[in-house]
Amino acid sequence: MRIRNRALVVSALALLISAGVACSDDSPEEGPNLGESDTCRDPAPEVTLDSLTVGLVEDGVFMPLTADQVVPLIYGDQGLPMVGIYLQVTGGSVPDCLDQDTRALNSSGNSAGDLIAPLTMHRQERGTYRTNLAWVILSPAVQAGDALTIRSQAGQTVFECRVYLDFMGAARAVPRRSAASTGQASFRILGPGDRPASSDRLTVTATDAHD
Repeated sequence: MRIRNRALVVSALALLISAGVACSDDSPEEGPNLGESDTCRDPAPEVTLDSLTVGLVEDGVFMPLTADQVVPLIYGDQGLPMVGIYLQVTGGSVPDCLDQDTRALNSSGNSAGDLIAPLTMHRQERGTYRTNLAWVILSPAVQAGDALTIRSQAGQTVFECRVYLDFMGAARAVPRRSAASTGQASFRILGPGDRPASSDRLTVTATDAHD
């Protein structure tokens, strides 16, 4: 039997352009710059809201979560799964700093992740207030395909909705600069808007066996 090794060095730029994925100036040695939740200090001790809604923002438009909706699952710099959400509230006296408690509950009702911190509220049109993108950090055991109930509470107002997690439309894997061992590759995850640098390269070693 004759074994032939082939080392293929593929330009990630060319590879991703051919796949229709945009490029980035980010360092290929770093994870995605997902930002941090817009937390604040000294939240109002008491708050009465007319409504509290958790959702996503698409093209600047707030879209409330709906039952059994598929939401993006993203992995952060530390390798933990996360979901990005926005909180939108209404009320006659919404504070600039809102104390809130958002949890992701699994099918057994146990916590699979949370975002428990006061968040900065930004006034929107028609008397609504909204957070910037905030991250619910999930348990390492959470994976694509899981169903989670997103439960958020501020004051006595509660929002609750079951969603499913998926990678589609949420994160793209692109190669790091360093070469991987035979049959494996090292990847970093890009969130929406992130692009790989033109210097990103992937070394793939393929082994063919012939009689």
